[in-house]
Amino acid sequence: DEIMALFGTPISTGDDVYSAVCAGLDILKRNEELNYIRKSEGRPLLQLGIGIETGEVIAGFVGSPMRMEYTVVGDKVNVAKRLCDIARPGKVVVGEETWRALKGRIVGTPVGSFKVKGKDQPIVAYEIIGLA
Repeated sequence: DEIMALFGTPISTGDDVYSAVCAGLDILKRNEELNYIRKSEGRPLLQLGIGIETGEVIAGFVGSPMRMEYTVVGDKVNVAKRLCDIARPGKVVVGEETWRALKGRIVGTPVGSFKVKGKDQPIVAYEIIGLA
C-alpha cells in the first residue's frame, strides 16, 4: 500500500521541498513510536520507506462525475514512486532535484544511481539522515 502526499500544489507555501522532507522524517518518527506500542501488544510492526522528488507535474481533477479526485501525473511522480521502492524501512530517500534544493539544510548520504523502467538515464538517490 502507498500514500501520495503533495506539497506545493495547488498553492505553494514557498518552502514546499523542505516541508516535504520534514513531514517524511516526522512520519518515520511517529511510526517508530507506534511500533513500540504495537510490539508491546504483540502486534506486527509497520515498515515504512519514503521517497520524495521535486519538480513540475500536471495537477488537477481526474475521473468522472461518479468519482472525481485531485491528483498529479508526470515524470517526477514516477520518479518519486521509484524512490519509494528504493527506500528501506525507516528511511527517507530523495532524488537529485530534492537533494540540490535542500543542500546545506539536510544531512544525508548518496545511495547510488538506479536504472528504472521508463527512463533512459539512471536516477540518483540520496538517503536523508536528518536536518542540518
